[in-house]
Amino acid sequence: MSKKQHYSLWCFLGIFLFFLVLVLNFSVEKVTGKSSLPEVKRGYIFDRNYEPLVITLENYKAYYVIKNNNWMAESIPEVVKAYLPSTLNLPKKGIILLSEDLTLDEVERLSKESRVLIEKSFRRKILVPEIDFLIGETFNGYGVSGLEKRFDAYLQKGEPLVLSLDLKKEKKFLNLKKQLEKNYKLGLAEIDLFTGEVLAYVDEKETPLFEEAYPSSVFGIFHKNQKTTLWGLGEYFLASLCGQNISIDFVKKNEKVCNPELENFSKDKMMFLLDKSVVRVYFKDNKMLIVVLKEKNNSSEDIKISLCSERFDDLFAGLL
Repeated sequence: MSKKQHYSLWCFLGIFLFFLVLVLNFSVEKVTGKSSLPEVKRGYIFDRNYEPLVITLENYKAYYVIKNNNWMAESIPEVVKAYLPSTLNLPKKGIILLSEDLTLDEVERLSKESRVLIEKSFRRKILVPEIDFLIGETFNGYGVSGLEKRFDAYLQKGEPLVLSLDLKKEKKFLNLKKQLEKNYKLGLAEIDLFTGEVLAYVDEKETPLFEEAYPSSVFGIFHKNQKTTLWGLGEYFLASLCGQNISIDFVKKNEKVCNPELENFSKDKMMFLLDKSVVRVYFKDNKMLIVVLKEKNNSSEDIKISLCSERFDDLFAGLL
């Protein structure tokens, strides 16, 4: 055999062995559930004062592997039997779920058994369930909606996300929403005029009122875009007060980006009537409060009388 043939043979064997190792490693990972990549706990989400809003909990499951067709001849460990309702109807071969939620002490005891498989995963927990419409959801460790989706790449690295929300104000807004929810749909957002930060925000979960598109002419905004959301309305007022475009954001900022000229602003409150709802905007102490209130039951005429009531002005303006 020539040198060239020897070289070609060794190259072929080298490439074959390389791919064989890769396939074997992949197969081991599929069977055992173990990955060569380090496990990273998804980053926590905090309010502006570092109060936790969303945390990640470790979750452990245990499975028992029956390999022998004649399993009754073998002795099932007592530590495993404690998780089995009965040993009478066990399959001759297969994998049996022992528990979906183990404590760390249970993990330590069961992991000593050779036929017990422990599966580790991470479970997301929202500590303030009322804001789940904003936080969003995760699936298999990935953010699929809300802020979880928007900051998914960041949170997957284990980095914490500090929101601009103030949990104390948020709870105050949530309490008010609970008081009115029998008769009204309510959306509230308090925005810092220095930074564009959202300090508190509540809304309807299924159909957020702040994300609905309203005729911009109702708000006195005339441009090529015929409709705007209430977030767009807020940015319109920010631009008017700051002399520049400012984005409204839910992430805490470390510096001021605007010096609002409220003394030159014509009104400290405004009201806009829509078809079945009313939008109020208040300005005080360099804060802007946007409120949208929507009747659930009454007729159109009753809605106008009810929603324009001054009692709501006292109720909402007191939030600032």
